[in-house]
Amino acid sequence: MPTLIIVLWLINIVCDTVGQIAFKYAAITSPKKQGLCYWQQLFGNFWLWIGFGAYFLGFIFWLAFLSQVPLSAGILLGSFNIITVMLAGRILFKEHLTLFRIIGIFFITTGVVLVGLT
Repeated sequence: MPTLIIVLWLINIVCDTVGQIAFKYAAITSPKKQGLCYWQQLFGNFWLWIGFGAYFLGFIFWLAFLSQVPLSAGILLGSFNIITVMLAGRILFKEHLTLFRIIGIFFITTGVVLVGLT
């Protein structure tokens, strides 16, 4: 795989992971209120805007990535984001990695390696 494709792919993974982490922080740090007040406070949350920014950058790099690889390969390689988000959730939020999640990580990683070899 050419270096440009790998760099675009890695940047996309980082942007997606940072975006998901930021959205999680926004969700857990916003006051637990109902109605309009909750949404006003949520949209004032710094983490929400970090998430939007990361997703915007990720979208740009995703388009650049897809311009370099076939869509079928891009989608499979894009599924690696699931692993990085799951591991970040484990590290930052102490979320549990069950046996089925670990098996899923193994299968996704195997698929990404196989796609990367072709």
